[in-house]
Amino acid sequence: MINDIVYNTAGISDLEKEEIISAYAWDNYKEIFDLALSRHWVKQRYSLANELLEKTLQLAKLKGDTFYANKALNELEIRQKKIYLESRIRTIHVTLTMRCDIKCPFCLYLDRYSSGWEMPSNICDEIIQLFPYLQRCVWQGGEAYLHPRFKEMIRESIRFPNIQHTLITSGAFLNDEWLELFSKIPYFCIMLPVESIKKDTYEELRRGASFERLKRNLALFNSLRSKSQHPLSLSMNIIVMKRNYLELEGILDFAIENKFNFIILTPLYPNGSEFNEKEYLSPDDPEIRSYFSNLMPKLSEKANKNGIYLADRFTGIVRQEPPAKDNQVNYTEFSDKTICLAPWQQLFIEINGEVKNYCHCNYIVGNLNNNSIKDIWNGEMLIKLRRDILNYDYHSCNVICANGTIDKSNLKLT
Repeated sequence: MINDIVYNTAGISDLEKEEIISAYAWDNYKEIFDLALSRHWVKQRYSLANELLEKTLQLAKLKGDTFYANKALNELEIRQKKIYLESRIRTIHVTLTMRCDIKCPFCLYLDRYSSGWEMPSNICDEIIQLFPYLQRCVWQGGEAYLHPRFKEMIRESIRFPNIQHTLITSGAFLNDEWLELFSKIPYFCIMLPVESIKKDTYEELRRGASFERLKRNLALFNSLRSKSQHPLSLSMNIIVMKRNYLELEGILDFAIENKFNFIILTPLYPNGSEFNEKEYLSPDDPEIRSYFSNLMPKLSEKANKNGIYLADRFTGIVRQEPPAKDNQVNYTEFSDKTICLAPWQQLFIEINGEVKNYCHCNYIVGNLNNNSIKDIWNGEMLIKLRRDILNYDYHSCNVICANGTIDKSNLKLT
């Protein structure tokens, strides 16, 4: 069967034929999966890619590999345009608790901390049950470590090496015990906020944090990761505002000195608060755009030379205004290439149990105070969203996703 499809596929090279036949001969389903997506689907050899995915699913089931079986099934269901899915969630972003040990004046959740919401224990159990299927898990709060079951959940996840973890944290709690636990996981990234390398400014923006403690923890982090079986990754998120945009070159030097792997520049979103309105820096302001047009090539070149991946979500993200009542945003003009796969692959658990598919989504697909993750995954709201997207109807979507501003790597898995 595979020989017929391979030899009848137009434009396929002899080397590509040999790759497939060899992978089949050795039942190498992981390589077959990679060939399906990275090689043949992108070259629009759809029949061949689907056959390779079917083979991956078959072999993964025979080998008892739940992760790859789910991965292949999910990709097949996407290509079959299914809206009710048998495949399970592949990425989950978990807000565990509203408890936090610092109070940032620009925090989007600041007005909601008083709710005291915390992930219910039964939902924690459901997340643990998803571990065999997960490709990525992002943890945040508040501070995730303040949830009474966080450590238990991390320990349980060690049995599932396919999960790539990211912990969004101020890092104040980091010590030898926590870092040694994280280093038992094949891929664990700690994302720290660093809006300034001036002590007073840093501590004003991250109220309750200590710049000296940040430096000590970074030294501890780098000391331990050099000895770890699985070296930890370090990411820096910088919220760009009037207070700090002239510091970015110095912050990059600080990142190089402390061996960060990633830097993300994000905008300060205007939310009506006095602080955010005062500090908001518009990436559309001609003077600001001119400044960043000169700055970013230099930052990017220096970051690349030092092995740091720099993601610029500041100059690439425009300020979003609330949708006009007269629908002045013409969604029908968006290209079908902007299709987002998040509703087929991931969930984002917000504060107070609200669930959506991605952090920028406007559309709420359920609430964990009323429903289980399983119920939401194939619930009425999410099925409707999948159907809308298949019909190129983005009225439920955030403009910055639908118009292509958000990098597509954030809206799909491979």
